[in-house]
Amino acid sequence: MIDLVTLEETKLFCRIDSDFDDPTVLMLIGAASAAVLDVADGWIPVVGEPIPDRIKLAVLTHVATAFDNRELAELPASAARLLNPMRRLEV
Repeated sequence: MIDLVTLEETKLFCRIDSDFDDPTVLMLIGAASAAVLDVADGWIPVVGEPIPDRIKLAVLTHVATAFDNRELAELPASAARLLNPMRRLEV
């Protein structure tokens, strides 16, 4: 599984100053990346190509929400809206 954002990007976005929570943040990055890829199933990451900003923002929003509300496990609505254009729709 590919992490769609870095630890440094995530800590900056979440305003985390210490390294104490790094293991938790890394776990949240992995889980959020997988959740985003599940929703944005019409987008395939290509090694060497930049990750679209809306994908990164969706992951960062998911991580920030999960970090602040540890009992909340679902994808935030704002992140889902960012990903809707990247979904593969089947009829």
